[in-house]
Amino acid sequence: MVSATIPEGEREATLVVEAGEEYQCSVTSKGPSGASVPADASSLVTYRYPDVCKPGPVSNVDTADVTGELLQKQVSWDAADQAVPPIDGYKVQCISTDELDSDVRTVEVAESANTAILGNGEGVGPEGNGPLPQGANYTCFVIAYSAAGDGESKSSPSFMVPAVINEDLNEEYGSIQAAIDDPNAEDTTISVGRGNFKEFIYIGKSITLLGPNADVSPYNDAKDGINPSRTLEAQIEAPDDADYDYPELIYIDAIDVSFQGFKISLPEEGSQNPSSGILASSVADGTDVSGLTIKDNILEGGSSVGFHAFSGNDKDYPCNSDTKSTDITFRRNLVQNTFAQPFYMQCASGNVEDNVVLNGYSGVQIQPYTAETSGSVQKNVFEIYSRGIYLNYIQTNPAEWAVTGNAITLVPVPESYPFEDLDQWTGIYFRTTGPFASESPFLTVTGNAINMGNVGNDYPYPVYGMFFRNYKLLIKNSATISGNDFTGSGVTAYISALNNDNENGNIIDLPVAEKLLLEDENQFSSENTGVSATPCCAIVEDPPSPPTDVTASASNISCTPEITVEWIAPTVAPLPERYNVTCTPGDGDLGPVVASIGSDTLSVTFDEEDGITPEVSYECQVVSVREQAASAPAVDPNTVTYRYPDVCKPGPVSNVDTADVTGELLQKQVSWDAADQAVPPIDGYKVQCISTDELDSDVRTVEVAESANTAILGNGEGVGPEGNGPLPQGANYTCFVIAYSAAGDGESKSSPSFMVPAVINEDLNEEYGSIQAAIDDPNAEDTTISVGRGNFKEFIYIGKSITLLGPNADVSPYNDAKDGINPSRTLEAQIEAPDDADYDYPELIYIDAIDVSFQGFKISLPEEGSQNPSSGILASSVADGTDVSGLTIKDNILEGGSSVGFHAFSGNDKDYPCNSDTKSTDITFRRNLVQNTFAQPFYMQCASGNVEDNVVLNGYSGVQIQPYTAETSGSVQKNVFEIYSRGIYLNYIQTNPAEWAVTGNAITLVPVPESYPFEDLDQWTGIYFRTTGPFASESPFLTVTGNAINMGNVGNDYPYPVYGMFFRNYKLLIKNSATISGNDFTGSGVTAYISALNNDNENGNIIDLPVAEKLLLEDENQFSSENTGVSATPCCAIVEDPPSPPTDVTASASNISCTPEITVEWIAPTVAPLPERYNVTCTPGDGDLGPVVASIGSDTLSVTFDEEDGITPEVSYECQVVSVREQAASAPAVDPNTVTYSFPGDCEPSAPTNVTASASNLCTPGITVEWVAPTLAPLPESYNVTCTPVGSYPVLTDIVNTTSVTFDSVAPKVDYLCRVASVRQDSTSQAVPETPEKVVYSFGPGCCVSSSDCNDAGDFCSQNECISLTFQVQSDYFGLRPTYSTTRGLRGLGVSYDGSSVYTGYIHSATTAYTQAIRKVSSGVLAVDGSDTAIFGNGMPQGETVDDYFNANREDYPILDNVDIRWGGYGGQPVYGGPDNTAVNCQAWNTTENNDNGGAVCTQGPFKAWAGIPIVENVNQKPVDIKEDDRGNVYVALEDGKRILILTSDLDTVLYTGNPGLAGEPTGLSWWKEGTTYWLYVTTEKESGIARWDVSDPENPVKDDSWNPGVTSGSEGSAVDADGTVYIAGDDKIRKFSANGTFVMESGEVTGASEVQIFGDKLFIISQSTSVTEQLRVLNMADLGDLVKIAVPFISPPAGTFDPDTNVEKRGSAAQFTGLGISPNGHLYLSEEIYVGGYGGISDLYTPPATTFNQNPDVINPDGSGTEVYFDRVLVSSSVCKNCPPCPSCPSLST
Repeated sequence: MVSATIPEGEREATLVVEAGEEYQCSVTSKGPSGASVPADASSLVTYRYPDVCKPGPVSNVDTADVTGELLQKQVSWDAADQAVPPIDGYKVQCISTDELDSDVRTVEVAESANTAILGNGEGVGPEGNGPLPQGANYTCFVIAYSAAGDGESKSSPSFMVPAVINEDLNEEYGSIQAAIDDPNAEDTTISVGRGNFKEFIYIGKSITLLGPNADVSPYNDAKDGINPSRTLEAQIEAPDDADYDYPELIYIDAIDVSFQGFKISLPEEGSQNPSSGILASSVADGTDVSGLTIKDNILEGGSSVGFHAFSGNDKDYPCNSDTKSTDITFRRNLVQNTFAQPFYMQCASGNVEDNVVLNGYSGVQIQPYTAETSGSVQKNVFEIYSRGIYLNYIQTNPAEWAVTGNAITLVPVPESYPFEDLDQWTGIYFRTTGPFASESPFLTVTGNAINMGNVGNDYPYPVYGMFFRNYKLLIKNSATISGNDFTGSGVTAYISALNNDNENGNIIDLPVAEKLLLEDENQFSSENTGVSATPCCAIVEDPPSPPTDVTASASNISCTPEITVEWIAPTVAPLPERYNVTCTPGDGDLGPVVASIGSDTLSVTFDEEDGITPEVSYECQVVSVREQAASAPAVDPNTVTYRYPDVCKPGPVSNVDTADVTGELLQKQVSWDAADQAVPPIDGYKVQCISTDELDSDVRTVEVAESANTAILGNGEGVGPEGNGPLPQGANYTCFVIAYSAAGDGESKSSPSFMVPAVINEDLNEEYGSIQAAIDDPNAEDTTISVGRGNFKEFIYIGKSITLLGPNADVSPYNDAKDGINPSRTLEAQIEAPDDADYDYPELIYIDAIDVSFQGFKISLPEEGSQNPSSGILASSVADGTDVSGLTIKDNILEGGSSVGFHAFSGNDKDYPCNSDTKSTDITFRRNLVQNTFAQPFYMQCASGNVEDNVVLNGYSGVQIQPYTAETSGSVQKNVFEIYSRGIYLNYIQTNPAEWAVTGNAITLVPVPESYPFEDLDQWTGIYFRTTGPFASESPFLTVTGNAINMGNVGNDYPYPVYGMFFRNYKLLIKNSATISGNDFTGSGVTAYISALNNDNENGNIIDLPVAEKLLLEDENQFSSENTGVSATPCCAIVEDPPSPPTDVTASASNISCTPEITVEWIAPTVAPLPERYNVTCTPGDGDLGPVVASIGSDTLSVTFDEEDGITPEVSYECQVVSVREQAASAPAVDPNTVTYSFPGDCEPSAPTNVTASASNLCTPGITVEWVAPTLAPLPESYNVTCTPVGSYPVLTDIVNTTSVTFDSVAPKVDYLCRVASVRQDSTSQAVPETPEKVVYSFGPGCCVSSSDCNDAGDFCSQNECISLTFQVQSDYFGLRPTYSTTRGLRGLGVSYDGSSVYTGYIHSATTAYTQAIRKVSSGVLAVDGSDTAIFGNGMPQGETVDDYFNANREDYPILDNVDIRWGGYGGQPVYGGPDNTAVNCQAWNTTENNDNGGAVCTQGPFKAWAGIPIVENVNQKPVDIKEDDRGNVYVALEDGKRILILTSDLDTVLYTGNPGLAGEPTGLSWWKEGTTYWLYVTTEKESGIARWDVSDPENPVKDDSWNPGVTSGSEGSAVDADGTVYIAGDDKIRKFSANGTFVMESGEVTGASEVQIFGDKLFIISQSTSVTEQLRVLNMADLGDLVKIAVPFISPPAGTFDPDTNVEKRGSAAQFTGLGISPNGHLYLSEEIYVGGYGGISDLYTPPATTFNQNPDVINPDGSGTEVYFDRVLVSSSVCKNCPPCPSCPSLST
């Protein structure tokens, strides 16, 4: 809503509104007494932007290539002029201009962008702007858009996507031949896009050519035309001006060529070249074009050959050698409208499959010649007018050719056919030219369909289905021809043959016996009439006689497997020329063993080399053979098996033993010493472990390799039980180890027996010697103890929350019939009393804690009278006040006992019923078996819980519940009680419990055992209820339904009264307090089915209830038999026949309405007795819901239930209708209806509630919206959350399926109005709340977006928080030097990789020899300066010790407390801090250690390590920079020495020292780890720039000459980020280079920039310029933008002067930062070098601050001799971020 208030005199108001929204406007007059009724405008009004508000056009639209991406294109433009409303973004739409192509792609980019990428997978259509199709042409249009709509579009120049690309080389080419000719194209893939390619192609290398339709079938599903799914083709044809001598368009002269997905177009005229498509013939290098694949191509036209594979030595003549090409594939090609032979193989092996020829000359010709070729012609479709399949010039026997599953159809000869070579039509034509080895089968012709149509007598040529030329050479054993289908009438012959030996060439009329070879095996679809010849094919001689007396035997006394077959030669002609012997194995995975033996040999022996496998049965046959026939096998083939004799088996192992497996209590390791090797060799070892427990059949087998000598039992790897799972607790095993080989198993050797721990704490992974010991473990609270098989003779006390699991936890204790123990139970954990038990209490197990679970045990109690222990478990927390809640007793077996089986008691006296309202809750007695007991099996006192699924067999009673005054609740359900006293006893009901349900129990009377020792029995009652009052009867609490009470036929002699149910003090119990219905009573001779005794009646007799009171029980209970001969009249009878049931019940749901309703309808019965009313019940499938019921008068035949009745949507209801009269009801109507109400998709879901919105209190912007999910249906599937900003900011919106969402793209200090709506399918609820939740995120103190938000100078923004750096002196030192020429000071600094140490480079000169050192210290740098005379020189006040000096007035620059102030000299200099603080000569301490480094090392002092730098020709080495990598290698740049030093992190070992090829003196170092390669970057002074070395091997640095960023000046220091980006400091700026050395950008002026370090997304730079007051600069890494300049506090003494009269320079001061390091937790370390001095004295120039160095200038320079003063420091800053990553190794800092 928008509004405005205007003065009374004005009549017009202008309001700012949202475009496109409808507004209802009204005007209200306001005066002193109030406002008028609003006057509404007559219609709604909407503001829409006029066209003039749309954005203007962009300009300079262009396209450009994308580097490295040939199938992408960049579109660029100059932005449109901004407008009102502002431009929201740009749409880039690129449209294919190719004919028949509908490719349109759209990419949207932000308003700030001026480029978009076409083909990068980000956009809309085709398929998300995927790679551009090769050869496609596009024009692109760019449009600016805003809230006012789209602006005018501007187009780019058209462009073409590269058509020919080498995918492996990522190169494009102007033609296919150019791509092939690339010298690097061997073994690569060339992809070709759409377009016409007019070129002859020569392929002379192994290559793959893929057209745009590679892997797309060229023909349609019907195989009668082109596949419409083909994309635009890459069509190859001859150039327009072709003058070509050879017939082929494409010539292949190489192996492994693949040509797929193209279209080849050849001239249709006669013999015009090119007349062939592809010729593959490698004549040039010797006959081989193997590996050729021609697939998914289309060929049209041509008059010679379509696709031709030739292997020979003359391109123009058939091959005449046995050379051949192999692996030729012609697959899934389409050839149509051609005069050419489509497929042609000469002297080649391969496959012609799934091809289609339409209106073609022929199908395929195969010419083996003398080459032994093989292959298949299968599943082709040939519609042709000459020969379909032509197997020609068979001159020797090929390995195998299969012609299967082809469809060959005769079509008319085209009128335009230009040649005169046609002489016949043949479906399949075979021609041999000999010589030919006919005895070896090679030809299979099956399943072909040959359709010759109705050719009539006028067809110009003979027509044959199959034709065999020189059939005598071809037929006989060489061919299998069967199952072919011939269709046609008027043909010459279905199968014909011509023998070349017959000079006149006529068709041979074969005898009937010869014809049958072909005729019987082929099917003919119609009768062949008018045929001029009879089909051929003959067998020409009788077979030879078979051998006799074949025997086969095995050499079963040798370890060499052999089988010998012997036989007797036949004596009847024809005699054999040889014998074929075949032994076929019974194992189908093995092949037969065969031999062909000359006729003079009558036996053969096969061994393993021939294929004999031991232990396999072989059936051996012998067949007599002649050239053209073979006999039947000899009768009764012999079966034989070779088995290794026992002597071949491996020997035994030795030293078998077992051991525990660390950390795995239920596993065991078995070990052994290897068996001796044998023949055959040992294959491995079997470890078999067998349980020695009685009744346990656990056997486990683990097999291991021959090289192993251990195996693990119980680790889940092996066989049985269940894959060698964890060992059962308490089990006893003996293990046997057996070596095995092909000869069988060797002798087994056993281990010592062992026992698996029986009692284990699963959470603590500890084992114990008893259950009580495990419970008593002080750490056992709230853990699980598992107990295995065994007898545990112990009393148990449980005084803590714990879970005890026996071996049968979760295993039912009783069988399915519930009449005995479950045979699936494993061996039990049986708990019983110790043999010497002397125990005062009756219970074996006492529980005194909450949340105890006891599952899967067996409890055995004495069977005698009242002997203790007489009870199984008593749970009673008397000690701490009445509560044993959470008790679970489950899956246990209890036998014997005479008191209580399982007893839960809540009270304040263990021996007396509770007398308070305290109670325990969540007691569970479930699925336990109690049998043969005199005890009460289940007993609850003052406790709520459930007794369910238990079984009592031959028991005293079932369960007793005693609520007393406690308001308890629970259930007794689905139990089976076979008992001789009371089944279910609800006793001492003194106040109304919340609810008790007694449902579904089966209670059966059994005889009292003769051994029953007590005299307490007075009656048998199935269910007994007793109240003692006072009792609130008006509140229902008792439900007794569905129980079956079987009292049998007790007769008159049963010693006690027998009742189904008995109610004591019924007047208090019955009436409104109970629902008792649907119970079943069975029995005769009983006292009463249901009886009641009222305590108010003194004589205690059974009360005869009035009829009205009886009906409460009578009508609702069923009786299975009539009760006769009973001394009192049982109640509850059915006195009339039930009414007839209704029919045709239907139930339907109102699934087009949003009001859940179910309607049930039926038809009234017509047969008497008719109903007085109908009871309708719809029972839900969800067991947590109750049924929906109604009772309807008989004049109504339908009822509708809605939500108020209890209908729940999406729940299945089964509805039944029952006819009812006063005393009876019918059975339900047959076939109850099932119905479910489901909300339609347009039903509005319930809205959420309690929507709240809150802003983040952190520096990271955020708004969190939370709500409460609705509980009323229809429930939402998700929520739409919207936070609308006040102002022109993006709306925050999200769809979630949780009840909260957090937005982080929040504009600070902007009001957001948040609402939530429920979403379900097609509908959304009203957004709530009606008045949106208002929330605003405001930056708190110290928060920021950029550094400009930080008020104080020197502060900068990091992670949205303002950072103000503070500095302290972490260490300092002081010294003198007597002459101008001597040098000393801190020159370099580095922080170790883990932050634990700081390295400093120290320069110290003696008179002529220069010495330097690198120091590594912890928690500070506390370095030492020395002069030629002494440490501290003369600057130490007389009488002061070092400790005095550093402890006096040091508030400004404190030394850290954890630094031991001991000073080590170097190079033989004296040391203070030695014994008694006297000067000690360092060399006296250690004159040899590190002697190679140029001097002694003092082992005292605060240093972790100290490395001297070797002296090289007295040159000052100047360690100007130090870095440590993540391996602990320390790199040192030595400036004057022009060297690199590499040390170990302890500075004790030199890994490398020298000049690895530096161009100048080094100024700085940095390092980068790229994969496993370590790079060291070194900046050098002057014109030499920066270079890098591979230091993966730190002892052998290798320079990378390929990396050269071209920096020739200004390189003082560098840093490298995780991606390898390099930042170089120098020339008063920072320069940024990519990882490969390409220049990216440079910063503005950074005066004196000398060292740069990276932390997070920022660069920290120090300046060495003395003219800069803000020596620390912080830049953004991304754009090198300046964030802040920071002035670091440092000593800045005045400059010196020069006296021209005396020509004496009074040297002034210098101060500069010489090193920078950053620890992992964000602390900056800076080294600072300061000196003051001058010839002629300095007292008038500078006095050091007394608080800093406490020095007297006269002491410093008593004689004005020009001594200079040095005081160098290391500063440390506060952290550069408030939430830096942890740095566990970093030193503890005082601030």
